[in-house]
Amino acid sequence: SGSGTWSLVGSGGSLAGAFAVNGGTLQVGNGGTSGTIANDVVVANGAALAFNRSDQVIYANVISGAGALIKNGTGTLILTGENIYTGGTFINQGTLQIGDGGTVGSVLGDIVNNAALVFNRSGTYEFPGSISGSGSVTIIGGTVNFTGASGFNGSFILSPGAVSTSPFLVGAGGTIGGTGTIGGLTVQSGGTVSPGYSPGTLAVNGNVAFAAGTTYVVDVTMAAHDLIIASGTATLTGGTVQVLADSGYTKPLATYTILSANGGVNGQFAAVTANYAFLTPLLSYDTYNVYLTLARNDVRFASLAVTPNQITTAEATQMLGLGNTVFDAVLQLPAASVPTALNALSGEIYASTASVIQQQSVYVRDAVTGRLRQSVFAPGVEPLSYASKAAGPATAQLSASLTPTLWAQGYGGWGNTFSDGNAASISNSIGGFLIGADVAVLPNARAGIFGGFSQSQFDVDSRSSSGSMDNYDLGLYGAAQFGALAARGGLSYTWHDVSVDRTVAFPGVYQGLSAG
Repeated sequence: SGSGTWSLVGSGGSLAGAFAVNGGTLQVGNGGTSGTIANDVVVANGAALAFNRSDQVIYANVISGAGALIKNGTGTLILTGENIYTGGTFINQGTLQIGDGGTVGSVLGDIVNNAALVFNRSGTYEFPGSISGSGSVTIIGGTVNFTGASGFNGSFILSPGAVSTSPFLVGAGGTIGGTGTIGGLTVQSGGTVSPGYSPGTLAVNGNVAFAAGTTYVVDVTMAAHDLIIASGTATLTGGTVQVLADSGYTKPLATYTILSANGGVNGQFAAVTANYAFLTPLLSYDTYNVYLTLARNDVRFASLAVTPNQITTAEATQMLGLGNTVFDAVLQLPAASVPTALNALSGEIYASTASVIQQQSVYVRDAVTGRLRQSVFAPGVEPLSYASKAAGPATAQLSASLTPTLWAQGYGGWGNTFSDGNAASISNSIGGFLIGADVAVLPNARAGIFGGFSQSQFDVDSRSSSGSMDNYDLGLYGAAQFGALAARGGLSYTWHDVSVDRTVAFPGVYQGLSAG
């Protein structure tokens, strides 16, 4: 008794009788995973039983009395007892689930739901109280009928096979969705209907009415589309059909039935909107149905490109035409997704490979130049290598003869080319070696030949692309020393065996591609 809160964080054990909460609050748990009670609880008027756990708790006993049940904590409380308390239920956090798939589990009073309420029973269950608040209500299985008044403005979700013979009134800020069956549907201004699980069918055994200011959210994919089927009439006095493109992809230029009423369709929706970039939604009507058609507009793919590479890709994609997989996928994109899709399609890494080759060629040039700086110097003059600290292979004193001198050098490095706002950043690495031989062709001049091998890796992460190269080098070089002046030069050729892997991924397309 009293007006405070007593938190039970250990085991409540099992007593011969019931717990009695005559005043204040008996709280099971304190936000963690401990705290249990294994007895019936009688809650007096003005008192409360609260559960505050972060995990799942199944309470199979009975709560009675004129007091209240409070659901705190982020976990799930499952009630499988036939509860008869009348002081109301308050869901502040987490999930309160009535039933666990069987025929037991109930509450009597009103529910203020500001988190999540789930009905999970088999058979038919009648809930006599009212539901209010801004949380979500989900019917997982069985038939649930609501016989009390409701001021609920949250979201109502019907799992496949769920049934309620009650008519539903969706008020401002409320949403009903799912694929079950209900007894009627009235949507007031500010209310939303979103059938299915993107997409699906909502069956109504009765009449349907959409008022001005309502929203009917329609998802369309290649395999299915959202649909409301009513056994009675459908009365449309305004409202907006909102077509979503981000839940899949459609059959381009197809027509879909989005509302069917056996008693006839009266009136029209006020508007239809979509987030497609290149398709315009159109509504049409006959006596019993409302149809949605997605028609091609005059917006060119390139008009939503933002970089030169994207523009080039967009123009090439546009030329593929309707019926091509890539064209059809881009055709159905929301505007915000178009630049990303064009980047994925661009194959930019192939052009960027040339930049990697140019950047990595410095390693061969530096190795050969280092060899030339060591090998040629005028008599009595210090080696010109003091003009640069570039490392070169160590060799013995060279004689002015045709006796070849062999040399070898390994090399490696990492590099990165940052994005210029058009092409993406590309990182690269390389490791390899060179072997060469040169001879003195004149007292102050040498000439030689070299060959080598290296392996390169490069990545364009923002384009989901990567590649590798095996590089084979062959070249000639020579140098002459004229007093304090030196002349050095060479020719080289490199064969590149390139392999590239990339992933093209955007709504409607997911494909791994390889080349090389």
